[in-house]
Amino acid sequence: MAKKKRGRITVLEAVDNLSHLADLDVEKKEGTEWTDPAKVQENQDAIRETFRALTSYLQHLYQKERTELGNPQTRRGIQAMMELAGEAVDKVGKYTKLFKGAHAQEGVIPEFQQLQQFYLSKVFSNVKHEKPTEGWESEGEEKELGDERQALKDLETVQQDDEYELFYISKEDGMPFFTPQLLRHIRMVGNFDDSLRSKDSEDMLRRMEVILDRDLHVSAQEILQEATDLIERFYKEALNHREQEGPASLSCAIMALMLAANPKNLMHSSHGKASVDYFTDFERYVRKVMESPEYHHWRTHSELTPFKTICLKLTHYLCNALFLRSGARHEIISFIRNLVENTAVELPTLWGTLSSIETALRSELSRYPSGPLMKILKIFRYGEEKKGFDPLVQKNPPSHIFNLSSETTHTTISHLPCPIHQEMIDRVSITPEFKGYLRSLVNRKHLYVNLQDRTSWKEHARSSVMEELAKEGEFTEALQVITLAMHTDFYHQINDYAEVLQAKDFCDLCIKQVTGGTDCGFFYPEKLITPKIVEGLVDFVYTQFFHQKPGLSRKERLDFIQILYFFLILRILDVSNPDVMSFSDKDGVDTGAAMAASFYGFARMISTAKLWTEEDKSFFLFAFFGPALLIRHRSIAPLEFQRALSALDYFDTVMQQKRDSVLKACAALFPELPLTQIKVSEVA
Repeated sequence: MAKKKRGRITVLEAVDNLSHLADLDVEKKEGTEWTDPAKVQENQDAIRETFRALTSYLQHLYQKERTELGNPQTRRGIQAMMELAGEAVDKVGKYTKLFKGAHAQEGVIPEFQQLQQFYLSKVFSNVKHEKPTEGWESEGEEKELGDERQALKDLETVQQDDEYELFYISKEDGMPFFTPQLLRHIRMVGNFDDSLRSKDSEDMLRRMEVILDRDLHVSAQEILQEATDLIERFYKEALNHREQEGPASLSCAIMALMLAANPKNLMHSSHGKASVDYFTDFERYVRKVMESPEYHHWRTHSELTPFKTICLKLTHYLCNALFLRSGARHEIISFIRNLVENTAVELPTLWGTLSSIETALRSELSRYPSGPLMKILKIFRYGEEKKGFDPLVQKNPPSHIFNLSSETTHTTISHLPCPIHQEMIDRVSITPEFKGYLRSLVNRKHLYVNLQDRTSWKEHARSSVMEELAKEGEFTEALQVITLAMHTDFYHQINDYAEVLQAKDFCDLCIKQVTGGTDCGFFYPEKLITPKIVEGLVDFVYTQFFHQKPGLSRKERLDFIQILYFFLILRILDVSNPDVMSFSDKDGVDTGAAMAASFYGFARMISTAKLWTEEDKSFFLFAFFGPALLIRHRSIAPLEFQRALSALDYFDTVMQQKRDSVLKACAALFPELPLTQIKVSEVA
């Protein structure tokens, strides 16, 4: 696959570079990558390319979208960009030694001169005859210019893709979270970057869409095959009830599923709607069935006609199949391997190899337009921002990942984004199809491990609504929800917790945090996790994995917390024996994916000492990187990935050194759970 020319960057990346350069603190002792003497040449090239990209952007506006230059808001945005560029050049000048050679003898960077010259001669000349503003008008314009500058800097948030859900959600007063200036910059910069995409770039981005398309195509075929009998019985009488919303929507859901399963509708051979689109239609029609008055009748009446009984069974079957589908994963694994085959290296440990793959994957993706930015552009092109955050129908369907089983237990581990619909930050509702799925379980249980930050204003409402659902009488037997603090200062060992070096103090804090309940970001039924259990688990981890050392480094404390969480989950599995378990954050592509992949590694190391196989390595590729690539067209968040990998590496080292001792201590903690009999198996 041909790659984008080396050195070429997008306008989004160029603006990001300007923001970082303009914000450099010349007095600060600690360096950054921009002030690293070992990266002088790399930084010089980046600075030059930054200004080249911005010049190309202004040329594009001047030649292709000149009418935009008459827009005062556009002019302010360009002016803000030029001011950032000027500040960046000023900071470069103050780091003369580090950037030696990056600018000419006259003290200017030639590429910046070219940018400035084009701006003054072509862009600024369009507005230079405007009457200058004075007094309060001038102050108002300065404020607007400041807003534009902030909006440019906020583009970094878009690139990081960690708050994209806020584009779908409004504040409590109905106002959007992001400023109109930022949205305008996203459109302008994104459209420009999109216009420069090469055919190879389009093929790479499209291939990720094609993989998801084929995955859902396979799932549609599996669902139809397993539901053949119910569907045939439904259609024997469905025509007589086509005027009713419930049966009509159920019929539409099946038709959409059939279209998704038809090979002629696969993305690579269809010029119209593809399988992924029809599968989304299927999900929406299932939701319409669940919201219909007929479904309410079917569910609340004990005596039903044979047709209504079939409708209810088929509806619940479709809900169950939607949340536990298998799909196809081999294509995403092949895609990842092909993408990094020339840059990733095989290292002595599996964890080192995975780290190399992650670095290579991130590097390769940086050669193409920003996947998250393209995603956000589509939101506004199709008016999706007014429809609310609803991951299940925004091409992020649940799926079956792997299994944990023994002679007496079997637990399916699933990928599950938060099953909610959210239009305002403080108003969240559970999707009807998730409730239908819970009803379909019938004497089985789903353990929902919530990894969102319930102490954060951004995620509190979503966390609370899931925790409350588990308390509703109808679902108390089918759903159990626990919340783990994965984004707090304690979890990251920062701020007040950064200097807790004494192991005893840290262990006491662990106990205090985990038993601190919702104020500390945790939620679980009181009988499930008692203070005594937590004390025992903390002492176990400290003794077996950290050898009762008097002091612990920050890295050791981070690994300690992660390993403690593994055993907390194992304790809950031991007591609850759920049939299904999901590690769920808002979308399951970062925190959820990292936790699912690392728990797979943890469970396998507990159950067997066998060497890692090629199948295991492939599973890690799929579990760590697959969700973010398919859903957001980027790699997994680096912090989440490195945190999981560090804990797995540490855990692996200790298990190799003292496996028998750890398992003996485990047997005392989990007497009902035969750890050595646990089998960890992937979905075929």
